Amino acid sequence: MVGKSSQTIWMILMLVCMIPMLVRPGIAGRVTEVSLASRGNGFENEDLCWYAIIRVSGCVSAVQEALKQARIDLIEAVCCQAIINLEEKCWSLMFPFEPIYPEFLKSCSSETLVSIVAPAPE
Repeated sequence: MVGKSSQTIWMILMLVCMIPMLVRPGIAGRVTEVSLASRGNGFENEDLCWYAIIRVSGCVSAVQEALKQARIDLIEAVCCQAIINLEEKCWSLMFPFEPIYPEFLKSCSSETLVSIVAPAPE
């Protein structure tokens, strides 16, 4: 009888320890990965849209970090200007599954450029 009760306790202990491994992690536990690669849908315009950002040195990595950290201040003025100059049709080609990204990136015009482009008074 003693053997059966210790065996039952052991099985319950094992179940309690293993069940958390079967539960899916929440959104907070996931690592956000931002991909800025061309989707390759065959549109030449998409490549032209990406080129507008790629030609600015460091812009791609700045955009990736800004999207990961949700910090628009990580985008420098030159990169921000390239984002502002993108045509409206580019946004749906560049971010077809992330509708919040265009609005977030467009906000760099009001925050980044005002603080960086304006010369200091002498």
